[in-house]
Amino acid sequence: LWLTGDVASAIDLAERGAAIAFRIGWSRGRVAAGANLACLYVCSGRLKEAQERIQQASRETFSSPSFKLALADTKVRALLASGDYAAAEAILEANQPELQSQPWYELTFRQTQVELLRRMSRWPEAIAKLSTCIQSARQARLQTLLTGFQLTEAEILVESESHPDLSSIPLTETHEGWPLGLIGGFHLVLGKALSASHQEARGRSHRARAVRIFEGAGDLMAA
Repeated sequence: LWLTGDVASAIDLAERGAAIAFRIGWSRGRVAAGANLACLYVCSGRLKEAQERIQQASRETFSSPSFKLALADTKVRALLASGDYAAAEAILEANQPELQSQPWYELTFRQTQVELLRRMSRWPEAIAKLSTCIQSARQARLQTLLTGFQLTEAEILVESESHPDLSSIPLTETHEGWPLGLIGGFHLVLGKALSASHQEARGRSHRARAVRIFEGAGDLMAA
C-alpha cells in the first residue's frame, strides 16, 4: 500500500498490526510496526506522532542491525521534515550500517543521507555517495531504489547547474509499475530540468503535476 501511494490505508493497516502486536506481547512486531508507522507519519506530516512511535520502538527488548538502522533512518527523516539538519547529520554519523544489515535498509538509509546532502547543497558529496548507491542497488536488484537514486542524481545535477538538461533523467523508461512516489519524483525532476532549460511553462506544469501526485498519495512531505 505504501509503495502504491495509498499512505492513508497503509497507516490504517500498520496501526491495526501494531495494536495486535501490543495485545499479544510480540516485541519484534511492535518494533516493526513502530518503525513503519513512524515513517508513514512523517510522510503525512504527523511529526509528533512519529516521534512517539520512534520512542516506543526504541524501548523494546527486540533489536537487530536492520531495525536499528530503520529507526535511525526514520529519526533523520523526521528531523529533515522539521528542518533540523544539524541533528539529522549527527544521527547519520552515529548510525552507520553494519555488515549484517539487509541491503534494502542500508540503501534506504543511504538515500536519506543523500537527501540531507542535497538539501544542504553539498553537491560533490551527494554525487559521490550516489555513485556507490546506484551500483549497490543494481547489484542487489532493488529496482525501486535504483530508479529513486537515478532521479535524485538528475535532480542534483539540475539544482547544482552541473548539467541542467534532460539527458540524465530516465525519460525513455516506461513508468508502468512505478510507485506513485517515484512518478511524482519523476515529474518534479523533469519540471526542474525544463525550468532550468528556460522552458518555464512546461516546467511549472510538471511540478504542479508532481504536487498533485504527492498529495493524492498522502505524501505531504514530498509535496
